[in-house]
Amino acid sequence: VTDRSRWFGQLLFGAWFCLSLVAEPSISQEPAAPAVETPAATEGSAPPNGENAPAPAEASEPPPSAPASTPTPAPGEDPLPEQGSFLKYCWDASPTFFILMAIISVLMVYLAVTNLLRLQLFRLIPADFVRGLDDLLTERKFKEAYELVKKEESPISRILLSGLDRLNQGYDRSVEAMLGTADEHRMKLDQSVSSVNVIAAVSPMLGLLGTVLGMIFAFQKIGLGTQIKPALLAQDIGLALVSTLEGLVIAIPAIVIYSYLRNRIAWLMGIVESTAESYLSRFAAAVKK
Repeated sequence: VTDRSRWFGQLLFGAWFCLSLVAEPSISQEPAAPAVETPAATEGSAPPNGENAPAPAEASEPPPSAPASTPTPAPGEDPLPEQGSFLKYCWDASPTFFILMAIISVLMVYLAVTNLLRLQLFRLIPADFVRGLDDLLTERKFKEAYELVKKEESPISRILLSGLDRLNQGYDRSVEAMLGTADEHRMKLDQSVSSVNVIAAVSPMLGLLGTVLGMIFAFQKIGLGTQIKPALLAQDIGLALVSTLEGLVIAIPAIVIYSYLRNRIAWLMGIVESTAESYLSRFAAAVKK
């Protein structure tokens, strides 16, 4: 287990432990009892104190039409819920899963950017090293060129040095040693991007966990045997669907990023191996002479 994988596991465990201590707040409160409207006095009813009701005045102009308003629920019905933003709905469904998925998404972006900055051609094949090595080989200063390769700490210099050290055993043995060192460096690069693959695998599982919990809560309320309001039952179903959505929203980009990084590693290492082999052939030609 590498240090990066151990650190990633500890971070996930710590985040999950801390967030599990947070109590799940209720998504919505019980709707307030609607006010019962007082029925208006009907025509023909006797006014109080025996007074005669004044005759309505004839309207010379029709009253202006009232603007359209939101329909009000009938007495005894639940008030209509207000339509909020989708992010607020995801937060209300489960703050714990929302915060956990937010932490994982930030970690995924950090790992993706870090690996993209590391997997650059100039980091594997420094331009100054190539320029200096070309100048020394052109001037046929092979001893100084070997010292330059030995002094450099870049991946191409390590790969080329492993082949130069076996050059006295034959060109084929030198190429084999060089390819073996290249495979070791490729494995290190693969391990550096493996954390993105872990996120791609863990995120759907966390979403599935939220789905199972939401369905368990829903069936617990159904099993009470009392009359369950649809709004309360929809809260648990919303938790199940939102947690699945959050897991997929993180997992799909993580799979794409991981595939891109793996392909970029293969492309970069192919360039490094071909460049190192071309320099090795120039050294081998000088040894034969």
